[in-house]
Amino acid sequence: MTNANFYDIIKNLFVELGYESKDYSYVDKDDTVLENSFFAKDLFRKNYYLVLFLSNDNKIEDIIKNQAKYFFLLKEFFGEDPDIDKNTSLLICIETSNENSRLFLNIEEDAYYFKKYVLTYSKAQLTSFIKDYNSLIEEKGIKNVLEEIVNDVQLFEVFKLDPDINSVYKLITNIFIKIPILKVPVNEEKTVYSLSEVIETSLKNQELLNLKEKLDYLRENKFEDDTLLENLIELYKEEEVD
Repeated sequence: MTNANFYDIIKNLFVELGYESKDYSYVDKDDTVLENSFFAKDLFRKNYYLVLFLSNDNKIEDIIKNQAKYFFLLKEFFGEDPDIDKNTSLLICIETSNENSRLFLNIEEDAYYFKKYVLTYSKAQLTSFIKDYNSLIEEKGIKNVLEEIVNDVQLFEVFKLDPDINSVYKLITNIFIKIPILKVPVNEEKTVYSLSEVIETSLKNQELLNLKEKLDYLRENKFEDDTLLENLIELYKEEEVD
């Protein structure tokens, strides 16, 4: 994997997780957003992912504008299974050094067509990951290496001290957060921590934890759609004021 890119890492990860992947870019060759995209399916669990890759965040809003097209093209070319309608997630992988957290959060909160995950990474993170772990990946596979990294207590403690550091550990935790079918293994010989602790540490650093807690409260109390919309608007206004 010496010359691997993020596409190779994510696609190989899905294969190791038991997913069958197929090229998706051919459904609309004129759409540059779909370059290197693929559709991953696990027919046993009836679980599906449409995975897109962007070299920067300039076109991310185009994905939301065109999501209806992507959804119906998915049904047209891969829709032999009726569960695709309700069980397909959209994973958007973006190379960027500027984490526009508000934009990405808004996209993930968009409930139309797909459940959405935005996975950001920097070129420096990717380069360091491949350089430091290439031989181990070839020996053990990408999934096992990711599990070893996220379960490394020493790396976690360094991350807690400075969550904003552009580290490989931050990249790996983002992968676990944004690809929920990837589970954090429990190592009884080491200090056990939860992925939620990693998420909250990161959110606190990005000043988004308060907004997340408010959104969780609205979901848990199952507000009617109109009331939920009003509350979300108020939350947005509050965050803008802050």
